[in-house]
Amino acid sequence: MREMIVERSKPVAGRFPTLCGMCGRYTKCGMYVTVVDDLITGVEPMPEHIGGKGFFCAKALGSLEFQYSAQRLTHPVKKVHGRFRECSWDEALNMIAERFSHIKSRYGAESVAVYLGMVMTPMIKYAKRFCDLFGTPNICSAASYCNYSSIIANVMTYGTRSEPDAGNAKTILVCGSNPANSNRMRFNEILSAKGKGAKLIVIDPRKTETARLADIYTTIRPGTDLALGLALIHVIISENLYDKEFVEQYTTGFDQLVQHIVPYTPEWAARITWVPAVTIREIARTIATNMPTTFITGISPQHATNGCQAVRSFNILSALCGCLDVPGGNLFPAGAPRVNSFRIREKFSKVKGIGVDEFPLHFRMLAEANATAIQHAILTGKPYPVKAMLIQGGNPVSSWPDATSTKEAMKKLKFLAVMDLRMTETAKLADIVLPAASFFERTSWDLWPILAIQNRIVEPMEECRSDWEFWRQLAGKFGWVNEFPWKTIEEAIDWELQPTSVTVQKMRDNPGGFRLFEWAPKRYIETGFNTPSTRVEIYSERMRTLGYDPLPTYYESDESPVSQPGRLKSYPLILTTGAREKPFNHSELRDCPSLFLCDPHPRAEIHPHTAASLRINQNDLVWVETVRGRAQFRADVKENIDPRVVEAKHGWPGKANANSLTSSSQDPVSGFPPFRVSLCKVYLAS
Repeated sequence: MREMIVERSKPVAGRFPTLCGMCGRYTKCGMYVTVVDDLITGVEPMPEHIGGKGFFCAKALGSLEFQYSAQRLTHPVKKVHGRFRECSWDEALNMIAERFSHIKSRYGAESVAVYLGMVMTPMIKYAKRFCDLFGTPNICSAASYCNYSSIIANVMTYGTRSEPDAGNAKTILVCGSNPANSNRMRFNEILSAKGKGAKLIVIDPRKTETARLADIYTTIRPGTDLALGLALIHVIISENLYDKEFVEQYTTGFDQLVQHIVPYTPEWAARITWVPAVTIREIARTIATNMPTTFITGISPQHATNGCQAVRSFNILSALCGCLDVPGGNLFPAGAPRVNSFRIREKFSKVKGIGVDEFPLHFRMLAEANATAIQHAILTGKPYPVKAMLIQGGNPVSSWPDATSTKEAMKKLKFLAVMDLRMTETAKLADIVLPAASFFERTSWDLWPILAIQNRIVEPMEECRSDWEFWRQLAGKFGWVNEFPWKTIEEAIDWELQPTSVTVQKMRDNPGGFRLFEWAPKRYIETGFNTPSTRVEIYSERMRTLGYDPLPTYYESDESPVSQPGRLKSYPLILTTGAREKPFNHSELRDCPSLFLCDPHPRAEIHPHTAASLRINQNDLVWVETVRGRAQFRADVKENIDPRVVEAKHGWPGKANANSLTSSSQDPVSGFPPFRVSLCKVYLAS
């Protein structure tokens, strides 16, 4: 049945290298895995891995529980009269092919959509190849919600993405991020820099573990990062603190910025952001005089309906300080190697993908449809109907905004197939559910920023299959055998890497990974920036031609105390959700006992003064409610959160689904939803 699996003649034992797959980091940490009689018995960090650098977190230590969880799906199942029963892989693949073909013939290929969550890169490439052959442009991924708003802002300003070099900085500004939880390696770089005397500035409505180390800490009203960025620019320009040589030689649009920034004073921003004007000036003077400065803008600023422009404002700050592509500033990675593409351009659909017209920059960066726009299309039939969906490694009911609407959308589909490791809330709504291989059971690789192999360590459990196997075999059901000619995943990877000097074997000979290109400072002196003007584009003509503000211009998020003052009486608090928790990866890993016991309850953080006014005590069951619905949490009464803000933990199922509360409105540039800015109220659960 499993044609891709070669049976081993004897049990395998030994110590083998691979990459950890317990979270979605670009640079996966190196891992050594001990195997006895085909069973994984231990894991340990790989000191020579040039990305992970020997780092291990709690999630990696819980990987054996993840692998051997009793909640693992191990057989395909299909829904019959409302209940799941086991079926064969062949039956499941035939059913998917038949239903997709029927819907394509009746509604068009574009009426079939594909969503990929934790699969992401590199497996998404095979899914995109299948979609090209099928004829649907509507493939989307978790990139509709994660960091690509920042990448759009970076590309529109610099022409490429940038990465903070915290370890060599003299000033580190962290806005809306808590690396202590979300990126421990970066947090270690911050600790190292502080040990050498660097100043740390943290801007966050919660005084997180990272914020408690700050030399300057300030709360901020969620959704107003753009206003703060503009005020910081105002101070740096008005006090002549900017790097005049860099601005003159390497930027365009500064003169327009000088005029544009006049009304955005610290006093103006203080009324909007809750950050005192004196603090705004202190931050601006520090980042502009104690250099090099690196800027770490997390996901939080992106999760507002002005989020992309907020990141642009911090991009401009970095340019004004002249801290681009220098040690301790924001670096431009050396670049990924040119490889063969799995896309089939001659098969590209002539029908536009959903969200392409509304969010053209999202499509240009990703060559994908927009996930939230697909949710809307399923419900409204506009711009055209979506009737079937295949979801791989994703749990939209938990991770997409407005869970009620997401459930309605999933139920409205004529056919839904899900491939995952567990029976998620989304999988429960499906017609077919397929068991996925874990990262220990499949071969994959990392391309950026390093080249490294993720080796399959053990055979997939029972009838679990890898993402690669699934797409190749589903393509075979449509007769596209020649279009998927590779017999093994290793053959496919070697074909992709043909333009380089790298092969699967070379990566296996170098399990610590390697870079094809080394970073060198200030490459822009010789090459310019990768923008139409070859300069940093403070004023973006490309954004203007698309109908966006060419300079970051402040406007309120569409749900805030300012934009919706009529709701304040009923919903006086601001809800933020989506912050990373150390034990979990969004909705994953709660079936790992050691991780679950670290944080066994869905919690809502609330300030003691606010809690007292509502007669709420620590661990009380409370409802958090917005205009879209309510969700139940245990009160976590803490001093470290602004009294005007409530933070609800995300990723929990059922009544504790924080996305029952969030809005599916969208940033006009990136299409990102405003996960962090809803108006809410909190009350005791009776």
